[in-house]
Amino acid sequence: MNQANEQSTVPGEAPKGQLSAYHRRSILSLGAIFAIYVLTYLLLWPEAPVLESDSPGYMAMARDLSHGRLNQPSIRTPGYPLLLLATGSSRSPTKTLFVTGLIFHFLVLCIVMAVLRKNRAPRPAVLVSAVLLLLPYNVQSAGFVMTENLTELALVVAVCLLLWAAREPRVSSACAAGAAIGATALIRPTYQLLWVALTLSVWLAWYMSPGGNRGLKKPFIMTAVTFLVVATMLGGYCGYNQKRFGYFGLTYALGINLLDRTALFVERLPESYEPLRSSLIRLRDKGLIEGKSHTAEQYPWGRHWEELKGELGRKDDVGLAKDLARANALLILKNPLNYLLAVAKSAVGLLFPHVTTFVSRGSTLAQGLWSTMHFLTLAAFFLQLCFVLGSELWTQSLRWSGCPASDHGGERGWRLAYFVSLGGLAYTIAVSAATSTGNPRYRSPADALLIMNAALGFGLWSQRLRTARGARG
Repeated sequence: MNQANEQSTVPGEAPKGQLSAYHRRSILSLGAIFAIYVLTYLLLWPEAPVLESDSPGYMAMARDLSHGRLNQPSIRTPGYPLLLLATGSSRSPTKTLFVTGLIFHFLVLCIVMAVLRKNRAPRPAVLVSAVLLLLPYNVQSAGFVMTENLTELALVVAVCLLLWAAREPRVSSACAAGAAIGATALIRPTYQLLWVALTLSVWLAWYMSPGGNRGLKKPFIMTAVTFLVVATMLGGYCGYNQKRFGYFGLTYALGINLLDRTALFVERLPESYEPLRSSLIRLRDKGLIEGKSHTAEQYPWGRHWEELKGELGRKDDVGLAKDLARANALLILKNPLNYLLAVAKSAVGLLFPHVTTFVSRGSTLAQGLWSTMHFLTLAAFFLQLCFVLGSELWTQSLRWSGCPASDHGGERGWRLAYFVSLGGLAYTIAVSAATSTGNPRYRSPADALLIMNAALGFGLWSQRLRTARGARG
């Protein structure tokens, strides 16, 4: 009897099958925050979900998928159109789609908080991260009929499941991680090589941890299983496109998108590419004069696309996209520095705030406030990156040189979370800059990873400072 009483009085411990008082309070608090969050944005954005220029393409694919197969090639991938089908938004967007988007973003917030708490990030860092993710400029993707909101959830889930698979290298966890990575690519084809970036990040974290080169059999099996799942998912869809539409890929958009990177030197195409060369130069020049941004970005799209097909005698989009892919590959091969300059400019643009008139409501003050919050977050990210990543690289260089280096035990889990979140963010920026315009919208799905990485970095930084002060004292 006394033993039972003593067990029941242990702080934070509850009888088997019951939640502790702390967990009940946490669940109730989270539920209250969720209810306030959903109601606030339903009232703040009554017009949501809002159509964008790309929205009709996704809705058209959703209608094409409604009978279980594709009847025509699409530049889009099926991940987001399937969500449109599930929410009844294939013909016109519904409130269900908006509420679903809000739920997805809140799930992202919960996952980020869970990863931060798992890796013992300071409470202030966790709280600031949660507040940032609840602000309108980070929630706005839920209000558009676009892929960013679903991509954000898929990307964060993929990172979380890969962390689980890296800590618990079992076949089931590796399959789940692979399925999440594959799903991310089927939502946005930019992420079709995400497996490479995340796997390299995992192996880097293992390598930089003390004793990381021991016992790598299970990690190797986990990596192989994850790859097999990703390859099966993406290869199956690519094979379907090859069989039905004559191209092996998730989308045929790459050759078209690369025109954004080669626009300023497209005249360097050899004369053997006539009449394609002359048509592209003329449309590029028209885009420079008539375009809104006067940069000729995305100059072949819209009515110009049909005009280009007519001039070249092409009846199908896929054939013309293949011609453009070959032309752009030659341009990049012959002019690599011009291409890298275009990529560098695009990367800078990707780091700018993604604050639309939808979220600012046309207010210059609101636009300035949200832009300032973004730049402060970005500054904090780069600050911790200099100190934390610099410290990791310095310690590793000492090991390579045979010099004694301080080993911080128990940090493998932190390194996994830090390097994998950093890998997902870096991949998003690098591939978006290399293949398309420098629109900050393309970076926004990885903003949760940016916030997570900054919080993890500051957590380790503060922990090591306390340890150093304690040792000196």
